[in-house]
Amino acid sequence: MADGRHEGRETSNGRYFVDQDSKPVFWLGTTQWQLFREYKIEDARTILEKTADNGFAFAQVMLMGVGDGTKPNVYGQKPWINDDPLTPNEAYFQNVDAVLRIARENNVVISMTLYHRSLFRVHSSSINNEQ
Repeated sequence: MADGRHEGRETSNGRYFVDQDSKPVFWLGTTQWQLFREYKIEDARTILEKTADNGFAFAQVMLMGVGDGTKPNVYGQKPWINDDPLTPNEAYFQNVDAVLRIARENNVVISMTLYHRSLFRVHSSSINNEQ
């Protein structure tokens, strides 16, 4: 992947990643969970450049960061208008697109999830009532 090949895919059995020439790709990556939300574009560029300079081919990120997916990025842009996932905020996603372009320029493949709840609580009385 460090040679600029971005079109990776899974093997037919779904167990491995290969490049365009069907050669195995070693998943050497870093986690930058908050890359789209907590960093200005200049900082994201620095992070991705250093990621590539350190030999990492992948960066794992969350589209909306840690939490419930409604917090704004450093520019004050929330991913959804009125916190409604059916109404994406174009400004938020333009920033995401800019970061993805920077990753591509640096030959860093982004592995993306939506968001991650940092804390999950179950009310103890609800557990006791189910028994």
